[in-house]
Amino acid sequence: MQVSVETTGEIGRRMSVTLPSADVQAEIDKRLRDLSRHVRIKGFRPGKAPIKVIASQYGDRVWQEVMSDTINRSLGDALKSQQLSPVGMPEVEQVEPTNSVDLNGGDFRYSVVFDVMPQVTIADLSGVTIERPVSEINEEDVDEMIEKLRQQNVRWSQVERAVATGDRVTIDSAGRIDGEFFEGGSANDVFVVISSSSRMIPGFIEGLIGAETGDERTIDLTFPEDYDAGEYAGKAVQFTVLIKRIEAPELPELDSDFVQQMGVDESLGIDGLRAEVRETMARELRQTLERLTKDQVIEKLLELHQIEVPEWLVTEDSKQLLQQALENLKQGGVNQSLNLSPSIFAEEARRRVILGLLMQQIAKDQSLSASPEAVRTRIEELANAYDEPQDVIDYYYGDPERLHPFEMVELESQVVNWVVSQAQVTDVPKRFHELHDNSTVAAD
Repeated sequence: MQVSVETTGEIGRRMSVTLPSADVQAEIDKRLRDLSRHVRIKGFRPGKAPIKVIASQYGDRVWQEVMSDTINRSLGDALKSQQLSPVGMPEVEQVEPTNSVDLNGGDFRYSVVFDVMPQVTIADLSGVTIERPVSEINEEDVDEMIEKLRQQNVRWSQVERAVATGDRVTIDSAGRIDGEFFEGGSANDVFVVISSSSRMIPGFIEGLIGAETGDERTIDLTFPEDYDAGEYAGKAVQFTVLIKRIEAPELPELDSDFVQQMGVDESLGIDGLRAEVRETMARELRQTLERLTKDQVIEKLLELHQIEVPEWLVTEDSKQLLQQALENLKQGGVNQSLNLSPSIFAEEARRRVILGLLMQQIAKDQSLSASPEAVRTRIEELANAYDEPQDVIDYYYGDPERLHPFEMVELESQVVNWVVSQAQVTDVPKRFHELHDNSTVAAD
């Protein structure tokens, strides 16, 4: 067997293999003889048809089988002889001859094309600039979070007075454009909270203030120019609104009942609740700071390294992303069959593949690894968010495969830390609420 390799690009290769035709012809003859014992040929008794007759009827099929088997059998040895590891299955580009008749003692040749893994060299990172957010939790942050917990557990009581800010109002609403009802403009028994953070059309909430139960109000408004439903953007609309029920908020008292409601031992009191909330906030803060720094590192690495990657890897990762998206949609209640192509995830998949190669190379160059102790710490941190932490820990350690995601996260964290150590870093102080404006933290 003779093997030659041609470089067709940064990662592209073409390998040509030459084999003696005698071996191929011998296999063809053997299979034709085997066929002659079993097939029925008109005019001949079973097993008595001449090989030439068998070859005239079955030669093409046998040639295709032998050609395919010969390539498959020799390909691995050819690659091994050249110390090549293709990414994905090599594609057969050319076969000579094209049929067994043309062998005639000549050579059997074929060529395959494939990609190999790119050679990754990490660039100099000394010029990289990173703005690292830093933060700590103070008593005011804890106060704000406990107040959010109270808001989340608000109780509503019906009142007989005019609508005021903070109330929850039950309404029937019908909207008209140019005097005609429009799709999506009417609803019955809708809860509306009278708040500046409402996502209603500007002016709608203000139009309800001062109304009383049983009142019907007409509110003339204009859809914003950037309204989601583009066909209504900028149009005048008139809503007729019936006030059916007005409820005022009642925040729970900071007492033992509230402490117990938050899942904290009643005997620990408010101080215990504050300690639990602070611990949970601290855990979230660490994760958020780590994520924000990691996001910057990822972008810097991708900016610095232009890497051509095998399309097979991109395709496979695109398929995984599509499967995850479909599972997420199903969990969200979207059960219908969606005819989506993996190609819609190709760009994201390419980024992921490149980033994975960069992370692997840095870990290799710097001899980084996920220590069992660090992995244990991450699992325990996750477990502490559950009622029975030890059960969670036992679950993950019950199967080594379950540890793999934690090992990968820890290794990524070490890579990020190394990149940060090489870069020019500016610490940017942040308040907790700046990083978690929309967060809600429940006690463990």
